[in-house]
Amino acid sequence: MRRRVWIALGAIALLVPGAWFGAGAMLGVDRHRTAVAELLAETTGWHAKVGPLSLALAPGAVIALDGLELSDARGASRLSAGRAVLRARLAPLVGRRLEIREIEILRPVIRLGRQGGRLGLPPLAAVARAAKGGGAARLLELRVRGGRVAGPDDGGASPVALSDLSLVFVPATGRLWGSGRVEGGGHVRWLGKAGDRLEIEFDGVDAALVADRFDLAPPGIAGRVSGRAVLGSTGRLDVEALLTELAGPGGPWPDVTLALGIEPAGADGRPLEGTAGLGDVELAVSGVLGGRSRLTLVTRDAPTGAAVPLLARLVLLPLDTTGGGRLDGTLDLQVVPGEGDAAPRFVRRWEVRATAAGVRPVPGLPLTVTGASFDAAGRDGSPAEARVVGRLAGGRIDLALEGPAGAPGAPVTCRGTLVDADLDSLLAQLAPGVSAAGVFSGTLRVEGRGTCRPRAADGGHGVLQVTVDPLEAPGWDLLAPWGAALASIAGDGHVDAPAPPAPATRLTARVAVREGALILEDVTITAQDVTARGAGRYDPATRRLALALDLTIDGAARAWLDRRWEAIYRAPRAGVRRVLVVEGSPGSPAMRLDGSLPAPPPSEPDPDADASADAPGGERP
Repeated sequence: MRRRVWIALGAIALLVPGAWFGAGAMLGVDRHRTAVAELLAETTGWHAKVGPLSLALAPGAVIALDGLELSDARGASRLSAGRAVLRARLAPLVGRRLEIREIEILRPVIRLGRQGGRLGLPPLAAVARAAKGGGAARLLELRVRGGRVAGPDDGGASPVALSDLSLVFVPATGRLWGSGRVEGGGHVRWLGKAGDRLEIEFDGVDAALVADRFDLAPPGIAGRVSGRAVLGSTGRLDVEALLTELAGPGGPWPDVTLALGIEPAGADGRPLEGTAGLGDVELAVSGVLGGRSRLTLVTRDAPTGAAVPLLARLVLLPLDTTGGGRLDGTLDLQVVPGEGDAAPRFVRRWEVRATAAGVRPVPGLPLTVTGASFDAAGRDGSPAEARVVGRLAGGRIDLALEGPAGAPGAPVTCRGTLVDADLDSLLAQLAPGVSAAGVFSGTLRVEGRGTCRPRAADGGHGVLQVTVDPLEAPGWDLLAPWGAALASIAGDGHVDAPAPPAPATRLTARVAVREGALILEDVTITAQDVTARGAGRYDPATRRLALALDLTIDGAARAWLDRRWEAIYRAPRAGVRRVLVVEGSPGSPAMRLDGSLPAPPPSEPDPDADASADAPGGERP
């Protein structure tokens, strides 16, 4: 009995597949390949090419499709899959008619290109309209399970790609929904209707993928983007997003909130407007996304303590903040396409107005910035150039900077000028207490070149050519040390006219900045009839000055000195030179001659005085 059961089961196992394949041969499903291709083209709006059809071992009329290719009219976008499953109605199939209810494409590879500057997506909205209007669309559902879709490779930017796809499209209503895993991190889900409202949720997407699409962020930025986008029937895209875990040039960034409205593409791209929040800084955002993407960010009355660190991360400028003051500013970002094989350039131009106490370039210049520009080659970190203009201590400052883009803390080469600045104001702001009003002031001009390491303790090094003309420095009377030295030699016995005043009226110097100290070379201080030349050093940390100067004396000052010398020494002054030593604070220097003067010759007796002393009544006989 048991043996007969096993024989019957074996016969069934052999006969059922045979009967199935016999039915497949009898039904001739492969004859419907053209109809399947037409149905897929009708449902997706793309050209379709299908492989052989065969009945599958599954309940109902399930047809296996081996090999499928879909592409747009120009071949810019393409789908390829090794297998698809077609679920058809059995009764019509027996009558050699094909009525497919559902197609499921398994693990396709989808590559999206561009058509006329736009992303080459299947025209599902047109399919839905045709079905709603009584068109020939007969398919109930089109499904995609597994596989991968990648966007276009735009200008070298990494294409955005989704894996583990799940997609459902209902042609009769236009409804679609699905999800995918973003390669590089994050997930995305969508639900809506083709050609109408489509809601897209994204979570934990790599911020660099978004930034690379338009090159509107510093190179090397990292972080995550989460939020929600709504695509309306007019093509407008409304985005609410939160950027977290942001890091890049200048270190970690605060969380960024975005609320943007992006209009349909026009001749120049997709216009956008909205707001952005970076910590305590609120920005109004406007611009265009496209081949020549550009953004304008505007802030009003932002605290410099919050705004300047953000600005310093966006541009190649060694900026710091004192923590006070308010800032108004406009930052323009623009992508300029490269010529030939050159990569696009990312140009950042900004104008900022800030209180003088609020913004300073490291290591500590109080600066009111009125405009600047930044120019970098894009995302490759190649040398970038920047220029900043503004007001410093009442003068006009113009700086050009060059350094590696996207390399925070790297040395920056600087060159520029400062014209018509007030010296007393500058010294008071640099080191309070160095000078007082009216003690050490004048009109300053600085021209130089150097290297600055942003946010470094030593600030950097360089060489400056400094001119103060006119110079007002009553404490810097170049002839006073000669007068004091001669008076101390002469004593009360030789009273003469005091030294004529010789206050400094002009100063030039070559200043080398090294390890935070100022090395003074080729110093020339000019007064009326007196010129001092030499070298020295100034230490900003201790506010101490040390100078050694040779004096050249001419005119009325030389005539006074010669008369004074001859009155004391009873001989012409010849070959006597002394170095002028200046020490102490620049505002109240201690000035002296190096070395002591020779002692005057002893006084000779007065013959007339002696004779008159011997005569009666003090008279000569």
